[in-house]
Amino acid sequence: MKKIGPILRYAALVLIALFFIFPVIWMLVTSLKLPVDAKDFFRFSAAPQFSNYVDAWQTGGFGKSFVNTLLISIGTVLLSLFAGFLAAYALMRSPISDRVKGFFNRGVNSMRIIPEMVFLIPLFVLYQQAHLYDTRLGMILAFQVLTLPYCILLLCNFIRELPVDLEWAARLDGCSEARVLTRVVLPLALPGIVTSGILAFITVWTSLMFPLALAYSKAQTIAVSISAFKGYGAFNWPVMAAASMIVTVPQIILFSLCNKYLINGYTMGAVKE
Repeated sequence: MKKIGPILRYAALVLIALFFIFPVIWMLVTSLKLPVDAKDFFRFSAAPQFSNYVDAWQTGGFGKSFVNTLLISIGTVLLSLFAGFLAAYALMRSPISDRVKGFFNRGVNSMRIIPEMVFLIPLFVLYQQAHLYDTRLGMILAFQVLTLPYCILLLCNFIRELPVDLEWAARLDGCSEARVLTRVVLPLALPGIVTSGILAFITVWTSLMFPLALAYSKAQTIAVSISAFKGYGAFNWPVMAAASMIVTVPQIILFSLCNKYLINGYTMGAVKE
């Protein structure tokens, strides 16, 4: 009887995992079919249609959009982490009262619940005047509205848990503030930084609203490209599934490589308010 409990728990976990993985499996299977077989999951084509991936890459400038999205995502993550880390450290180590810190945290947190649509018209007008419309730099700066507040909040909660004594010990050994920040705080905060970076990357990678309003062709992203795969009165489901798989693979690789840091980031102060 004692073995039944663990077996049931593992069985339940396997079922839950299959529930979440099944859409990805369906998408993968569909991407290797002919259009006539796409609507039936258990109906397979005579041979895997790997040409769907070639068609997806060449359709509607998807390849260019993939490169754009990758560069914009990396630029957004680097800028958000740099500014967010400095802001979080300054806030957590400043001598201001906890009441002021709480007020600042609530102000930053409120940015996360504001609908994206609120920012689009002001940004569109500003970008037209500043010649940032349909540029990668413009998209990187625009995405800070979505990623920077979350990075600041997450890193604040993480840096709060770091021991201050190590920083004072480094100062007593003659380290400057810059060396304390880069040699002591930065390595200890690495799980939180990686967690913030992954979440920021996924936000940019899957965003549709900002690229749809602030880009046209030069800075078009993959979300916009996939939305344009629709034909007149019909969908080419296998090609669209292939494009979706191309988009999904980098996210899976990123999570796999950074899984250890991601778990540590969530468990060490990242979920505290």
